[in-house]
Amino acid sequence: MYELIRNAFLYTKTDMICVIMLFLVIIKIYGWRKKDIFMKLYFSIVVSSQFMVTAFAISHLADYGVLRMNESIRYFFAIISFVAFGLTIFLWFIYSGIFRESVLISNKTSYLYCAIPLFVYFFIVILSCYIDGFYYVSANGVFKKGPYFELLFVIPAAYMLFAGFALLRDALDKKNAQRRKRYGILAAFMIPVFFGCIIQNMLPESNMLTLGVCIGVLIAYMSLSVDEVAQEVIRKNIELEYSQAELRAALEDEKRQHNIVGSLANIYVFMYYIHMRIDEYDEIKKNPLVSEMAGDTRSASEALNRLFSNLPISNHINMMLEFTDLSTLDKRMGKNKYISTEYRGKRKGWCRARFIEVDRDENGNLMYVLFAVQDISDEKQEIVELQDALNYANKKAYVDGLTGVKNVTAYKEYTKELDKNIRSGNEKFALALFDVNGLKYVNDNFGHEKGNMLIIDSCRCICRAFKRSPVFRIGGDEFVVVVEGEDLNSIAHCKDILKEQFEQINEMYPDEYIASVAVGIAEYDRKKYSCFDDIFKRADEIMYENKQEIKSNHENAWMKR
Repeated sequence: MYELIRNAFLYTKTDMICVIMLFLVIIKIYGWRKKDIFMKLYFSIVVSSQFMVTAFAISHLADYGVLRMNESIRYFFAIISFVAFGLTIFLWFIYSGIFRESVLISNKTSYLYCAIPLFVYFFIVILSCYIDGFYYVSANGVFKKGPYFELLFVIPAAYMLFAGFALLRDALDKKNAQRRKRYGILAAFMIPVFFGCIIQNMLPESNMLTLGVCIGVLIAYMSLSVDEVAQEVIRKNIELEYSQAELRAALEDEKRQHNIVGSLANIYVFMYYIHMRIDEYDEIKKNPLVSEMAGDTRSASEALNRLFSNLPISNHINMMLEFTDLSTLDKRMGKNKYISTEYRGKRKGWCRARFIEVDRDENGNLMYVLFAVQDISDEKQEIVELQDALNYANKKAYVDGLTGVKNVTAYKEYTKELDKNIRSGNEKFALALFDVNGLKYVNDNFGHEKGNMLIIDSCRCICRAFKRSPVFRIGGDEFVVVVEGEDLNSIAHCKDILKEQFEQINEMYPDEYIASVAVGIAEYDRKKYSCFDDIFKRADEIMYENKQEIKSNHENAWMKR
């Protein structure tokens, strides 16, 4: 053990000294990790540097034969060394950029963009374990420089050059002496690191990179510790600048929110911001008539009482006074974010009043609410027009276009319900089927226009005879009547009226044909018929028999032509 320690210090004394010095710095600045962003970053830089110099020290022990390492372990320490070095330089790059208030480093997203070369560097370091281009490890665990070893330092050098030139430029441009001094000190960190990097590049077995990083860290530490009063002033100035930037951002955000609220308020007639605890309000959206009606009171409850004792029509006053009662609002809202109701105003027409939650206290009680009233007269009119259109469409869907009576769709729905009632045994009705006689003859000889007139006139006669029962056209020349109520009680009388109606209408018809219908009527009897189809078939049979009887009459011989 003594020989190991002796040889370790003999061959890597510079590395060991750097490790100890950085360890002492970390102990000294351990509390900085919880301070502002500059102290946190500096603490991270020192920790990263400690990883680097420690890995380099252990690696050199293997290279000098003090420690025996296999190839994989030596590669591992090489990766730790170079990755920690790249991370240290990147963190210093970010540190100096934030201090200079660089536009390039303005938020977390821009940090990620700046870190892209670092990720490329990490990839190259890890890839070098498998490709002997930048470096390799011999079979006995000794680090060797590859043909492209110099290129391994290009990305860290680019970070250092960019940050160093920017710091020197700002040190010359800035008028503030305290900041100018700090810019110079920050740039001074880069000088030993840069030259250590160059020497390490030429002599990879040396430890100049470790020494350069250690010296740079110590220069920065002495700068941060030598004049605490000056540093505190600088920190406060920086915090003030950032606070002002945050204030500007907050003002811009408040302005944007104000514009949004203003845009939303445009859709309302008036809007109140109500403080529930002290029962006061502010007018977010003013209306001259409303303001005059509310008067000079600051009480939200009184203002709402005055308004809604006068604004709504008389039928809606009590409802609105109850809705705007602030004493019960919290209970009525519950966990809802808003509640609303509609009323009809004396002047504005239909309006929608709404309470909207803004904030609650720690116990969940309402602290602030918005009360807004919106004119919805146009919306109501659109709803009425839409409902009228829907009603018209529904009506058209169930009405026969030629005769105006119910169509086959209406018939199917009606009989479906009728069939349900038949199964329950609670129906009392008769079914009347009608077939217009001679329609084909009229269409063929006088045209479809005359045929349509025959259908319309026949339908008119049926409707006049069965005034209190639904009439359906279920085919081209077929009609169905579900005889109910008074028509059912006087069904014989209805048949007489039907005959009289056709006699009257035939006085206007030409001699070549007459208007008439074949009729089949069957009255529902629960003992005979178990469903609607049964009674329909019976009515259809009776109608067919009546049809044959009409055709057999010599006066109706024209129907056979």
